[in-house]
Amino acid sequence: MAAVDGLIRDENGKWIHGLMVNIRITMSALAELWGIWQGMILAKTLGARNLIIEADAKWVIDALKKEESEDIQHETIFKDCEEMKKEGWVTDIKHNWGEWKHCAERLANLTLERDEGTQWLEKAPEELSHLLLADINGVELLRWCTTKRCGFFPLVQNKKLYKLKS
Repeated sequence: MAAVDGLIRDENGKWIHGLMVNIRITMSALAELWGIWQGMILAKTLGARNLIIEADAKWVIDALKKEESEDIQHETIFKDCEEMKKEGWVTDIKHNWGEWKHCAERLANLTLERDEGTQWLEKAPEELSHLLLADINGVELLRWCTTKRCGFFPLVQNKKLYKLKS
């Protein structure tokens, strides 16, 4: 099962828009690339300027920074991303080990629960509200996982403790 998700936030971490794509079955490499590509399309549609792309898929980030892909299988998507980059509104592409990834992981889990297809989200799903708040306030979260669902426990930071709804 493959889910593509993305969040567009402002410079303070506030939700602007999101996307969920349930593509059912694919390779994880293609899902990573697809997510960045779909996120760029959404950002362009919204009229974004000074977009910074962050992802934990280092090979995709490296390929996008090189401005050419040696991956013939995904060449069309890479070329489309490159054309959007040339328009000048993508200002940086960064590899991030996933420190911010709690919202993206929860969004991916929600995506897998939906029907196949693409959905753009003007409002953040209610299930993300506590994670978005934690991100904005700099609260670190510990991840826990069972076979059926994942969640996050807050850590104490700056003498603040944010309780999560169950």
